[in-house]
Amino acid sequence: MKQPFDSRGITLVEVLVGVSILAVIAVAIGISISTYVDSRSRLLTEAKTTYLAEEGYEILRAIRDDDWNTIDGVTVDTVQYLDVTPTTLGVTGTPEVIDTDYTRSFVVRELYRDSDDDVVASTTAGASPDAESRLIEVTVVGPDDTVIFSSILSNVHN
Repeated sequence: MKQPFDSRGITLVEVLVGVSILAVIAVAIGISISTYVDSRSRLLTEAKTTYLAEEGYEILRAIRDDDWNTIDGVTVDTVQYLDVTPTTLGVTGTPEVIDTDYTRSFVVRELYRDSDDDVVASTTAGASPDAESRLIEVTVVGPDDTVIFSSILSNVHN
């Protein structure tokens, strides 16, 4: 029985289709790996930025625990930096640079309360500053993002 077409031409088409499919798969795998590596790197820097902000707040809590007057003596609404050495924790005006890529700072703000002792905005009628509490904002600027960690510190020894 005679074949209606030449089978040699079909084999060449099959090879070209197979190679094309393999090339598309290889490109897709390459793009996936590249995206994974970029995402992993970005995730690691974001996590480090977040952890450094949390650590900054914990250092401020330790400073507060040691001496509330250090926190109370910081000029309100002024950017300050942490001075961390193996033996002491303190506050300084010199920028704190961590691993050459991260800068950590903090700002102490007044905390206002109403007559019910609830935290309110300074513009709220009847709001008065709380002498024994401060709003703390720790900011860490990393290579890819900025994290701001806000919380309240109170004089727990009073």
